[in-house]
Amino acid sequence: MKVRTNLKSGSALQTLSEQVGSAASNVTGFFSKADREAEALTKGVANTTTSLYNCVTRSLGLS
Repeated sequence: MKVRTNLKSGSALQTLSEQVGSAASNVTGFFSKADREAEALTKGVANTTTSLYNCVTRSLGLS
């Protein structure tokens, strides 16, 4: 069986594949950055809460 190829279609598919790959990379980068920022925010809230708790317990003489 002979297979016919269409170079224009092949080129278009390759271009589309590259664009999809680039978009997927952008989405991955977005969620990776969001994850890092959420983790930093969580750590910041935890540290602030701990500091506030320590300050209050010391000032009330509970520690």
